[in-house]
Amino acid sequence: STFRTIDIDCEQWQFCRLTLEALKRSKDAPPFAQPVDPVALSIPHYPIIISNPMDLASNEQKLNSSKPSAMRGSPESSPYTSIGDCIADMRLITQNYVLFNGPTHAISKMALRLGVLLNKENHCPRAEVSRAFYLFANGLCK
Repeated sequence: STFRTIDIDCEQWQFCRLTLEALKRSKDAPPFAQPVDPVALSIPHYPIIISNPMDLASNEQKLNSSKPSAMRGSPESSPYTSIGDCIADMRLITQNYVLFNGPTHAISKMALRLGVLLNKENHCPRAEVSRAFYLFANGLCK
């Protein structure tokens, strides 16, 4: 039997995109905008401690590659097949920084504030999303 990857739909993709945009606008976002460069930062042990790095740019790249096939015009499988996959990567940013730096480090506190913002942005289940959001999402999907 063949396993078929299911794409997220237009509404789910738009929800993830809007959530990511809210995180990127945060005053705490700049340190998490790009992948950690262990060489430039002189932290060669980073890849030993953090086995699955994540940052906002990588999250955005995966999300853009996960556009519903109707939007991207291509049938290949997507990195994200659910809102949960995408949100999990957003949470991974916070988890990685706290794990690497410890919970009291200034950058960890910034990451934790980003996590609080993510929780606020991600509180709305699909059935409760406003009519305006649906209209906006549907407009992008046509």
